[in-house]
Amino acid sequence: MRLLSKNTAEEDLAKNLIKNHENEIKKVLGKTGVKSLENTLTEIAETEGIEACHNCMNYTLGRINYYKNKQQEYSIESKLADKVYDAYVTDGISRIDKVNGRFMAAQNMKLDMIIEQNNKIINLLEQIANK
Repeated sequence: MRLLSKNTAEEDLAKNLIKNHENEIKKVLGKTGVKSLENTLTEIAETEGIEACHNCMNYTLGRINYYKNKQQEYSIESKLADKVYDAYVTDGISRIDKVNGRFMAAQNMKLDMIIEQNNKIINLLEQIANK
């Protein structure tokens, strides 16, 4: 339907879906990310239909909200990872390169938490089995 618009109905749909949330999307994805999302939504609308386009947009908004809600937690984790990294380097535990060391420190923290949780679960399961 190109009577008044140069765009197809699918392109207009993608633009309208983004327009309703453009500011929050742009903060996370940037201008190129918004354009990429628009192209993706248009393609999905053309190939899979309008419902799938709406589902993709809702999924994207959900992921953006998840990121916004976790942003402060991520900031705290990165600061803690820096402290763990400093402990590795200054305490002579290991010699690690800058970026890789920070990433490794963050992963080690998460692995330690998972190991502790698993140990608690195993202990609880053993207690249940012994009853």
